[in-house]
Amino acid sequence: RRAGATLVFMIRTSQLLALTWSLTAAAAFAAAPADPWVRIRSANFELFTTAGERAGRDLIRHFEQVRGFFLDVFGLKSTDRKSARIIAFHSDKEFAPYRPSKAATAFFQSGSEHDYIVMSSTDSEHYHVATHEYTHLLIGQLGGPIPVWLNEGLAELYSTLEQDGDKVQVGIPPPGRGHELLRGRWIPLDTLLSVGDDSPLYNERSRAGMFYSESWALVHMLNL
Repeated sequence: RRAGATLVFMIRTSQLLALTWSLTAAAAFAAAPADPWVRIRSANFELFTTAGERAGRDLIRHFEQVRGFFLDVFGLKSTDRKSARIIAFHSDKEFAPYRPSKAATAFFQSGSEHDYIVMSSTDSEHYHVATHEYTHLLIGQLGGPIPVWLNEGLAELYSTLEQDGDKVQVGIPPPGRGHELLRGRWIPLDTLLSVGDDSPLYNERSRAGMFYSESWALVHMLNL
């Protein structure tokens, strides 16, 4: 990996270590009235949240449903090479110290013993972000490194999974992506395909929108 990407990984890992120490301390003093953290376990996930037990249980239920979709549709026997920990904050302000880039509202990070998904909110309107990050986790566990445009394009494609009776719809445009493609200046295809983890097109809020939108559109076309 390039030096820039390695630096991003190191920074993100140190942030997660700091957050893990905070969560460990919270677990040790769970009885303290001022402790804002709630710990919730399901069959396949462990969630820490400051947004309250009800919101946490709804979010972890969503992750279980998304996991079930991938196992059923793609015939996977298991996605549990490493246990998954979800850290969900109550607000963007709480999330800000751990934000890996200005464009991020959540992120996935692989670890030696656990894979982490860190989110800025548990609100239902952020469930597409939860699905996006779980897709990254699944790709990391099953497929290894792939180009950034493909990784993000696949995560965007599946981010809007929607239950429709006994079926699941795939391919609904993520919020804002179509509008971005209609009003913005497109990134040349050769540039899009060469974007790396350290590229401003991927990390700067004012430029990342078009990168995500084009990556989604390309993967949508190739798949559907």
